[in-house]
Amino acid sequence: MNKSALHSTARRRLIASVAAFVIAGVPLLSAQVAHAQTSDPKPVVTLKIAKTSLGDIVVDGKGLSVYMFKPDRYNVSVCEGQCLVAWPPIMLPKGSTLTDVSISDGMRRSKLGVAMREDGSRQVTYNGLALYYWFRDSKPGDVFGQWVNELWFVMSEDGTPNTNRVPKP
Repeated sequence: MNKSALHSTARRRLIASVAAFVIAGVPLLSAQVAHAQTSDPKPVVTLKIAKTSLGDIVVDGKGLSVYMFKPDRYNVSVCEGQCLVAWPPIMLPKGSTLTDVSISDGMRRSKLGVAMREDGSRQVTYNGLALYYWFRDSKPGDVFGQWVNELWFVMSEDGTPNTNRVPKP
């Protein structure tokens, strides 16, 4: 075999090896990029304090008011069936923990908890009170669920029911 043919064969093998390495490395690189994108996950639930017409209250990450139900017991929700249609619970997604919940300054992580629902799902609680939305609240600052049936109240920043009345226009 002449030098030129030997050089050409070696060159083809080198190119083939590099190509195989690059192609084999693509899934690894893709997996590393995917891991980098998911290694700093967004919080599964965000709770923060916001100023509203009722004073400072707990809201979610979008600014929607968070409510509690007076008949609930410590880390136990009694809102079932049709109640949940009007009052959707704030749930802890499967596979997540309370450390995945983001809270703002002024709130205490030690007050976060979970109410186990009959179906095995987990509802977020604060200060032992299960958290809900009101289906008629659609934007930040809405507090239309306040005093519904004299059982539903927005939550104060300290985790207690805010019993203020909605100001008259």
